[in-house]
Amino acid sequence: AAKDVPTWTVIGPEQPRAREICLLCELEAADDGRTGVMLRSPDGRQGVVYRFNVKQLPYFTFWKNPQSRADGYVVGFEPGTNLPNTKTVEKEQGRVITLGPRQSKTFELTLEYLSDPAAVDAAVKALMEKSKL
Repeated sequence: AAKDVPTWTVIGPEQPRAREICLLCELEAADDGRTGVMLRSPDGRQGVVYRFNVKQLPYFTFWKNPQSRADGYVVGFEPGTNLPNTKTVEKEQGRVITLGPRQSKTFELTLEYLSDPAAVDAAVKALMEKSKL
């Protein structure tokens, strides 16, 4: 995926037989851990903002599979407690959360659809100013 870093923010046209691109990202966040990512239309008229807390979900994977639609063109935003490696690798790195009987873990995630350019612009501004997330 290293060759795709210069254009990682572009969701381009279908590319039949293209390989999946997977980028592991370290996101900037507010002091309390709040962060967010956005997918917006090329014309800026609509978008989706995904907000979460890096203190709860410290790892973020962005992937895209630009295959033809018939073969599964897809984009993924995946905050997580670990990276998308095998469980063995992640256990060796101490990134696998294990819960005992009756234990639980809470994660706060917000998905917001933005239906107009003003909302998209406001969300871009908030994402750029970490304190306003």
